[in-house]
Amino acid sequence: MEKFFKFYSKKRLYTVLASALLFLAACTETTASSNTDTDSNTTAEETAEEVSVDTLGLDATEVSAEDEEWDLETSTVITLKDGDSSVEGSGAAVSKDIVTITEAGTYVLEGTLTNGQIRIEAADEAEVHIVLNGVSITNETGAAIYGVNADKTIITLADGVENTLEDGTEYTFENEEGDEPDAVLFSDDDLLLNGSGSLTITANYKNAIKGKDDVTITNGDYTIDSVQDGIKGRDSIVILGGTFDITAAKDAIQSTNDTDEGQGYILIEDGTFNLNASGDGIQAETDLEINGGEFNITTNGGSANAETQTAVNDWGSWSQDENATDVEEDTEESTSAKGVKATGTMVLNGGEFVIDSQDDAIHSDGTISVNGGEYDLSTGDDGIHANTALTIEDGNILIQESYEGLESGVLTINGGTIEVNASDDGLNAASDGGTAAISVNGGQVYVNADGDGIDSNGNVEMTDGLVVVNGPQNGGNGALDYDGSFDVSGGTLIANGSSQMAMATSATSEQPSLFTTDLSLTQGDVIQIANSNNEVILTFELQEDSQSLVYSSADLVEGETYTISMIDGLTGEANNGIYDTADYYSGTVLAELEATTEQEATGMGGGQMPGGGNGGERPSGGMTPPEGTTKPNGMTPPEGVTPPEEDESETTTNE
Repeated sequence: MEKFFKFYSKKRLYTVLASALLFLAACTETTASSNTDTDSNTTAEETAEEVSVDTLGLDATEVSAEDEEWDLETSTVITLKDGDSSVEGSGAAVSKDIVTITEAGTYVLEGTLTNGQIRIEAADEAEVHIVLNGVSITNETGAAIYGVNADKTIITLADGVENTLEDGTEYTFENEEGDEPDAVLFSDDDLLLNGSGSLTITANYKNAIKGKDDVTITNGDYTIDSVQDGIKGRDSIVILGGTFDITAAKDAIQSTNDTDEGQGYILIEDGTFNLNASGDGIQAETDLEINGGEFNITTNGGSANAETQTAVNDWGSWSQDENATDVEEDTEESTSAKGVKATGTMVLNGGEFVIDSQDDAIHSDGTISVNGGEYDLSTGDDGIHANTALTIEDGNILIQESYEGLESGVLTINGGTIEVNASDDGLNAASDGGTAAISVNGGQVYVNADGDGIDSNGNVEMTDGLVVVNGPQNGGNGALDYDGSFDVSGGTLIANGSSQMAMATSATSEQPSLFTTDLSLTQGDVIQIANSNNEVILTFELQEDSQSLVYSSADLVEGETYTISMIDGLTGEANNGIYDTADYYSGTVLAELEATTEQEATGMGGGQMPGGGNGGERPSGGMTPPEGTTKPNGMTPPEGVTPPEEDESETTTNE
């Protein structure tokens, strides 16, 4: 985080005028938002723990291949025709252009209604099986298919057949205070959709598919265009397969039950999802588990449509609009536009994700466990954000663009390959209760950050794995930034960036490190670290201009001196800056450093912060205005100072 410029929730700025100089003296007081109450008696010494979940054990409605089976000869056949619909068999009746099904059984529908409805009004224990065998149903004043009452309604899409459903822009309800049905395909009870055919739904009033209990989809091709939500299930949504092309003015897929324990979840086992939503792509009111599938999700125009959020580069800058809205704060005036979202626990075990979101790409108000999968994320806010705990066990995660890459109260990386590109912090830990923490115990992590590379409002621990931090270049941030300690006992750490706020690892580390703030390196320069016997420890190509370097690995020996040289003439290609070579090159000596666990973890090039603060340490107590002043609502420059011109480009706000 930007030490001198962030006041609260990543984007609150505060100005202090001391003498005639502009100086913002503040420290990061970032907190991860949470919808859960925290114990006011929580002490700073309490540290939240890693949360790792393999499966949530969510209930899936029992389904079988028999649910798709039907026989034309034994079924009731309903032929739809304006003013002349007919029924062959029992259990259904026609009144004008309304077909009402009153008994359990299988009903095969064929034909067209330009302004009619299929109603299910059966007994509480009835299972009604409807086969859409080439239908086109439009209802100008209500749902095209309305499940009023049954135990379960099964909708089967006949193999190789196209079906269409559509409604009008206004509904006529059966009672004056009514507000349901509010979807083209609506069921007041359990709803199961299956079959290998296709269904196209145009929702002009509100939602496309809605179930008041459990909604289960096993297969089929679905094309949905909705003025509100695409697929909406109250108690749960379970998707076992299928292809979904959904365009929604609100959420593409959403569960809503937040009152009944064990309800409101989403479980996805497989499927192909092309989701374009102005709200969230997938939103679970409680828990969410995804075990497979292909996901291409865009929310509210994508990351290019997000409000500009960047780390402040220079002291005394007014680069933030004082009226800017925090994307992360969901208000009545601002619609959430996240890619994949859950209020409770999220478990991602597999799948291929391409997400371009205005807000967080992947978000939970609780915890997230990433146990596998492929992720290509572009976002106007955080790549992956969990208010409480984010644990990554495995997977390939590429965050192409973000404000902050990975953010949580407790961030734990045990495996996987992660690349983060962030306009502010790469990895960030901040917590409302207890002490924030970052732990790296395995995997490969590559960070390119304009703000802090690794930022913890508490502690950082590294026991194994590889971490490479490139940047920042501006002096108000550091490659490493922590309020507690940064203990290294294993793995390889390479962190380079600006020198003013540079911090080393802590003196409590078990593994020695090298630390300098006296370099002058340009992007593309190649450095080599070697011991006194010219044995190469590291050959590294700079990805950004840098003045500081932190290096720690098991190859360093406590107390020995190592030479850092700038070399040329190297052949071969680097992997994220690292060359796999043991060849020694005689170059220009930049520094001779002793490997030690007793590094001075201070910034400002080892000196003091303006105003007398200690180098890399933040003053306690947060941001307090000087005596006699109050915190302004926005950034107001002192008299006689003209701020930079504001960016007048338009931004989009969801309502």
